[in-house]
Amino acid sequence: MGKGEVVRKLLRQAEEVVRVRMVALDVRFYTVDVLREVSRYEFMIAVSVGPSRPSREVDEDYTTNSKKHGREEQVGFRLVTLRVKREQEALQREDKILGYATNLHMPPHSVKRVYDLVMTPVYGDPLQGY
Repeated sequence: MGKGEVVRKLLRQAEEVVRVRMVALDVRFYTVDVLREVSRYEFMIAVSVGPSRPSREVDEDYTTNSKKHGREEQVGFRLVTLRVKREQEALQREDKILGYATNLHMPPHSVKRVYDLVMTPVYGDPLQGY
């Protein structure tokens, strides 16, 4: 069972009990199938910003480019990246770039703030370990 199918089943179960308005997921759920499942909700998913990361903050429309899916199966969303200071002095050599896939209509720093508020009870300090 793929991540998209797992998310679909979990959302169906949740909707039997509550009204789901927003979905927040960590980077492990950033897949085309999951994006397709959550796109009918307000959503935000942490995005891995690796070696090819943007050198600047971005706030732009983005379409996935998955090799596992055809062109018609790709998913569009808003990509937001933010530069944040690392808190640990030993790691001050470089800022951390955080990325989010979202469809929320709010300023980029508000996207991060909402994500942090939702995810902190699950993971603790969102920048811990960076």
